[in-house]
Amino acid sequence: RTHHRPTDRRPNAPPAPPRAPAMPERVGYLWRESPTGLKAIKKRWFVLSKRPHYALFFAQKEGHQRALGTVLLDGAAIVAHDHKKRPYAIKIIDAERRESVIFAASEQEMLEWIDAMVEVSNAAPTFAKASAQERENARAKLENRPAVTVVGRRELDRARRELPQGADLEEYKEQMRRKYEEQQRENEAIRKRLEQAEVAVQSGFGSLSAADQLEQQQRLAAIAAEREKARKAASKRTIVVKTPQKKTVVRKKTVVVKRKVVTKRKKVKPPKAAKAAAAGGDDGADDDGDGDD
Repeated sequence: RTHHRPTDRRPNAPPAPPRAPAMPERVGYLWRESPTGLKAIKKRWFVLSKRPHYALFFAQKEGHQRALGTVLLDGAAIVAHDHKKRPYAIKIIDAERRESVIFAASEQEMLEWIDAMVEVSNAAPTFAKASAQERENARAKLENRPAVTVVGRRELDRARRELPQGADLEEYKEQMRRKYEEQQRENEAIRKRLEQAEVAVQSGFGSLSAADQLEQQQRLAAIAAEREKARKAASKRTIVVKTPQKKTVVRKKTVVVKRKVVTKRKKVKPPKAAKAAAAGGDDGADDDGDGDD
């Protein structure tokens, strides 16, 4: 048996037109600091894309089709940064803890870029279904700082649903008012105690009794004596600071120099006595030969 898959399109229907590319969220010139080397700062053309990339692309100039690099914003932390070289800096820490620093021309432009990048990061798959507190916890972990309590839209909706209605609402308001007044009284009492303590310190223990003043003075005198004793002992003590010395390893390098040996033959002149003896021997030999003949 043959099964035919149902289709909504007719056999001779024209193909669907190509899907138009998504428009970028924001484009413009910014300055980027090189993450390695001499940390050079160069002007680049930036394009902020939402779907499907959720990234920040940068090219050398406007109109260049080839991107020099990409900064992923999915699960990234985007914060204003206090840079030493230039103002209006933005630091981006992606999910793999890679840092990128870019610079805007003004404070208004910096804030607009930060808002746009945070919006793209929140719409990314990592943070799309997360609450505001979960996003804050993840970004605080990337920035290596303690997380703060964030009241997001979901928390506000939950609080509105839990808010009582009618007579219960009036009772709830009265309860909140009493709690607020009690907190105000506690703050006022704390402020008065702090003022009394400050006056006591400025007046030199004026609010203390005679026995407490004497005890406080004795304690301060004992502390001063201990400090003086420690100072004298430290002045008499000789402190020897040993500086570690590096061992210098000297490698002996044997250099073999090939020398060309040239042997010269010298004519050795015999001494005079040997020369005379040799001459006399020759004459005697001649005489003997002559006599034989």
